[in-house]
Amino acid sequence: MHEAILSEPRAMSDKIRAKEINQAFPNLAEWVKGRGWIEIGNQDWQGFVVRLLDEGGFCLELDPCDSLGEALLALERRLPEVEE
Repeated sequence: MHEAILSEPRAMSDKIRAKEINQAFPNLAEWVKGRGWIEIGNQDWQGFVVRLLDEGGFCLELDPCDSLGEALLALERRLPEVEE
């Protein structure tokens, strides 16, 4: 249904953006694809908090960040530590 709402040029543009995001955050893309998930939210209005989880539970939580972009970049950098 979602695809029916988008026009074909728009859908192609969205696919390109998705590919760019996957390229910008390769560690996160692989994690979500095959190992677990991420949670992003605002905790006590102190900033963006990101958590990395898998079926076993909690893996990593980062200190609050000022922006979504900062949170994603920080998680991308720290994710390899979890996989060691």
